Amino acid sequence: MMASSSASCSSSSANINPQVKHDVFVSFRGEDTRDNFTSHLHAALCRKNIETFVDDQLKRGGEISTSLLDAIEGSKISIIVFSERYASSRWCLDELVKILDCKKKYGQIVIPVFYRVGSSNVRRQKGTFGTEFWKLKKNYKEKFQRWRVALTEAANLSGFDSHVIRPESKLIEEISNEVLRCLDDTFQSENKSLVGVESCIKKIESLLGTRFVVTCKLGIWGIGGIGKTTITGALFKKYSRHFEGAYFAQNVREAEKMGMSAHLRQELLSTLLNDGNVKIIPNIGLNFESKRLTHKKVLIVFDDVTDRKQIEFLIGELDSFASGSLIIITTRDKQVLINCWADKIYEVKELADADALKLFSRCAFRQDHPVACYMELTYKIIKYAQGVPLALKVLGLFLSARRKEEWESAITKLETVPHMEIQDVLKISYDGLDYVEQAMFLDIACYFVGANKDFVINYFDASDFFPEIGLGRLVDKSLITISCNKIRMHDLLQDMGRKIDREAAINNPGKCRRLWHHKDVNEGTEAIEGILLDMSKVNEIHLNSSTFKKMPRLRFLKFHGENKFKISHFEGEAFTELRYLYWDGYPSKSLPPVIRLDTLISLQLHESKVEQLWDGVPNLVNLKEIDLSYSRQLKKLPDLSQARNLENLLLKACSSLVETHSSIQYLSKLVTLDMRLCKNLNRLPSSLCELISLQKLYLSGCSNLRRIPESIINLSKLELLHLKNCSKLLSLPELPCNLFSVGNELKGIAEDALQKIQQKATSWWMKLKEETDYKYKPSCGGIYFPGSEIPKWFRFSSMGSSIEFKPQSDWINNEYLGIAFCAVVAFQDHHDEDVGFQLRCRIRFKIPSHEWYVRTIDYVESDHLFMGYHFFRGDKGGSRQDFEKVLFKIYFYNHTGAMRCCGVKKCGIRLLTAGDDFVGINLRSQQNFNSNEEEEPHPKRLKYSC
Repeated sequence: MMASSSASCSSSSANINPQVKHDVFVSFRGEDTRDNFTSHLHAALCRKNIETFVDDQLKRGGEISTSLLDAIEGSKISIIVFSERYASSRWCLDELVKILDCKKKYGQIVIPVFYRVGSSNVRRQKGTFGTEFWKLKKNYKEKFQRWRVALTEAANLSGFDSHVIRPESKLIEEISNEVLRCLDDTFQSENKSLVGVESCIKKIESLLGTRFVVTCKLGIWGIGGIGKTTITGALFKKYSRHFEGAYFAQNVREAEKMGMSAHLRQELLSTLLNDGNVKIIPNIGLNFESKRLTHKKVLIVFDDVTDRKQIEFLIGELDSFASGSLIIITTRDKQVLINCWADKIYEVKELADADALKLFSRCAFRQDHPVACYMELTYKIIKYAQGVPLALKVLGLFLSARRKEEWESAITKLETVPHMEIQDVLKISYDGLDYVEQAMFLDIACYFVGANKDFVINYFDASDFFPEIGLGRLVDKSLITISCNKIRMHDLLQDMGRKIDREAAINNPGKCRRLWHHKDVNEGTEAIEGILLDMSKVNEIHLNSSTFKKMPRLRFLKFHGENKFKISHFEGEAFTELRYLYWDGYPSKSLPPVIRLDTLISLQLHESKVEQLWDGVPNLVNLKEIDLSYSRQLKKLPDLSQARNLENLLLKACSSLVETHSSIQYLSKLVTLDMRLCKNLNRLPSSLCELISLQKLYLSGCSNLRRIPESIINLSKLELLHLKNCSKLLSLPELPCNLFSVGNELKGIAEDALQKIQQKATSWWMKLKEETDYKYKPSCGGIYFPGSEIPKWFRFSSMGSSIEFKPQSDWINNEYLGIAFCAVVAFQDHHDEDVGFQLRCRIRFKIPSHEWYVRTIDYVESDHLFMGYHFFRGDKGGSRQDFEKVLFKIYFYNHTGAMRCCGVKKCGIRLLTAGDDFVGINLRSQQNFNSNEEEEPHPKRLKYSC
């Protein structure tokens, strides 16, 4: 029981003592308590891994030592053990004054313990305690009054009374627990200098759930320099005291490399078992020591692990610890955590911009924000480092106190020569790859950052690189990420990869495999496998006509940016290995003979001068993509009958193209056919029946197009059909049932065509209803087509973009699944035909709120009807009472934020339950808000907003 109601852990100082070395300093009179209470308290604190300073020297005469004063100042908490003769020692009294000074200066926590003496006697200096104290007044007049004030101040603090808490074992346990609580409370203020760490720890704590109840193996994973060790160190510091044994095995990889693993194992076991005589017996190994550990609740950190065997050497089996133990493993390789059967895995991400700015500023300017005149340069460094703490620290310290001219020079240098200290740390992950994985990493760094994952897999597969397992390894190593089906790589890692590749070329010019700098393009050798040039960075480039003659092994060729090439033709033997050809502004009328078509998987000639690709019927078995967008001189397509694996045919803005080749209709694996803005195109193939894989058909801007083949009904996988500005299109055939986006502006189309579209929407809803297993249904979907009325089936409707309503009891009493919604969409201003607008929805119940992205729609000139659905799955949260009021809102959004130029005239909503009848949708009727029809009554309370 505390001596007073005030919190003992409270402090008033905002200053943090940078010299902290101990958790606790214990002030006591040795002759009173050294061999009893204080010794037991010290032992209890040590058992809880609390770093405790106890002076072992008898306090007799002389001045208090400087080392003792330093020990007081270097502690987070001071415990003052007031005994009956405490005040007879001027040494103890000087300690007390110093302790209270540190409380004022640094906010040090002070916990008084009244051991067999009343707090009032200490406060007023009465009784035996006071008698001993007053004896000092005669000889120490200058200090006496200061001591009196200190005794009174300390006695007024919340503390522990041995007369109240009995027996002593209970008193000591409660003091120990209070110290632990106070140390936990100081953790946040201690780690203010560790930028971004606190939020990571909160996420990890949330991931762990119930703390230390069962044994848990936690994996912390990320690229080198991302802060894994820093975060784990902070975790260890915060929680080590809650375990019977704790050890931080730092840099396991380096210990193994330096032959120090055995020493690390000895230290680890000695610390955990609190036994300096631990010996590993030959032929028996860790069996005996591991058995001893099974009875201890321990916290162990294995830092920078590259193989499970490293941990097994150090500690034995990972599942042999007492319940409640926590094993933390940090690594750059996610597969290591999988092999160690990690229960939870936390991936360390880059710092947010605000934290990155703060960390860099502290290193460069010794404050939390940059100096004003360095602001622009600072943001360039922040952009370069991209949230990697190592890079921010290294560059901040490197640039600190340097002139602006030096900053500018350093930033320019970083564009071509990455900083060595940063690169050395990052390269460790690369060094752990095998030869094929290293080649894939370098190819991605040089060519494929931002590329489509499926294309990269096809490319590596054609190069015999085993892409599925290879890309998986690169992801596990944190060297790449894959999001939205795109290959991503941190800029620092890309710089490292290109540096490795360039150094290899400098050291072995004849073995250079990749060219990506314009100065090197004419220096090709037989070893060259890939070329990528960004022409936006040069004024003009002259290619020797014989340049490619030296590169028979060329697999990858990409020239992008403005056409600045001076070359009329290729010379040399055919490229027998070429897989990928991308050339912005390709200057010739046809492909040269040196291009072997049977090896290509992707052919992309944007804004080319091609009139005809090739003659005859070549072998195109490997070709999966043809992109001739904006090739305005292309007059006809070649025979593609041998392109049996073609998936994408992109012909956007090929304005001279009059008709497609009949071979297109036999491309059974074609997924996307894009012929937008082919304004002279007047007909499609007569039959589309065999395009069984086609999902997207873009015909917007084909202003000369008169009809769509009736066979389009057979395209069962078709989802998108865009018909904007097809001004001569007079009718539509029956459409396939999977279609969920039908053209935007459909001027001139007959009424019966619109009815077909609306009938198609009914079948879309019917299909949704037929899929009875809602658990596996896509979470959202939608369809839009010309229209201006909200169908009757949508129970609640209003003008504007939002509805607020109170659900009926018949819905609340059913198991709900989600919502169906509808909106009349209108655009106020004209926009470029290629601009897409994200349609988003938000529904807010009494407490939980849900927001979701539905899809992107194009600019439309007339009113269109958008219908969609969203299933809540398991994310609804809350109880039935949370649905007393519902607010639904639908709006548009793009990269600039919410859009004002497009909006919603009307909207409607229906709450979906398992028993909903989708058949009742009538797309031709309007839901009149004032309707008196009994079958769908409206709630009385409704609000509208635009």
